[in-house]
Amino acid sequence: MLKSLDRRVILLVMMFTLVALVSNVAAAEDLAMYVKVLETNDDLATATANFEKAMTNSSYKIVGKWDMKSSSKDGFQQKARTYVINAPEYTDLIAKQAPASSMPAAVLKVNVYEAKGKVNINLVNPETTARVFLGEPAEIENKEALVKKAVEVKDNLINIIKGVNGKVAIEKIGPIRDGDDLDGYNGDGMAKAMTKWRNFKESLHANKEIAIDGDAAAAFNKACKELEANIKNNGLNWRLICSIDIGENARFYGITQPGTEVEAIEIDSMSRAKSDKNKFPGIDHAGAFPIPVLVYQDGDIIKVSQFGQMWRMELYFWDAGYGAFTSHMDMPGNIYDDVEKIINGEA
Repeated sequence: MLKSLDRRVILLVMMFTLVALVSNVAAAEDLAMYVKVLETNDDLATATANFEKAMTNSSYKIVGKWDMKSSSKDGFQQKARTYVINAPEYTDLIAKQAPASSMPAAVLKVNVYEAKGKVNINLVNPETTARVFLGEPAEIENKEALVKKAVEVKDNLINIIKGVNGKVAIEKIGPIRDGDDLDGYNGDGMAKAMTKWRNFKESLHANKEIAIDGDAAAAFNKACKELEANIKNNGLNWRLICSIDIGENARFYGITQPGTEVEAIEIDSMSRAKSDKNKFPGIDHAGAFPIPVLVYQDGDIIKVSQFGQMWRMELYFWDAGYGAFTSHMDMPGNIYDDVEKIINGEA
């Protein structure tokens, strides 16, 4: 029989163990939109070349890249190069186990950017986007298994980035939310009203619908060709960054526009700490782009859709604060109108 003192010691150990476990669970639920991985003294051209070289040893593929920059202040400007990456095995899982509206969960992004006199590399957190774009656990069978795979993908990307010359400096970059709030994410705080409390599915709007007359694949390919032509010929300075097939008759397009990028960087920089070498800290949110356009079959219809842009901006830029959103209320609507015009060949 254990002595009374021994019992008390065991109980105390058990209590401290339980507290530690609960603390670890809470920490695991605290998910950032972006994760900084590395910083280097190399310039942007060298760092991006090193990252692209590191990618060649991986099964992951770069499917799009482009250069971005902030506005200029007193002759100072910050630059970035953002990459869209496809992990084929992960993409196949999303395609097989989730609806077409969940396509953005499969799209990976890495951002190489200038800040604080160094070049930094971060990624859009695949675990965060998986929780958002796979919806409530009850909606998709094996959601937690898919999220677990997203964590593996995140770890793989981090290991690739660690292959770049520099110092590993893991850091969470906002918005940062409790993981439970990301399942069925419908906006943040008081700004939920701006998104009308809609989740990702409810925020996805079909700007164009094409009835399938016979061959679904032919109708899908025609819709894609029309969209690509509309993007190429638009007069609003939008450009195509990438396209990724994510399942049968389902394709993700990423488009962007320099003016929209500059404004988004400025909005996110408004309330953040700045320095002479980091006047535009919002450059670390460049991975919020490109903007998705989804083409997919839904029954007897091919849909060409975009997400509500206020919902999308809250997801990626909420750390800018409520005031930044209320002072730029026109921006999401302007983006939405541009994309809708492009989809319908009116731009």
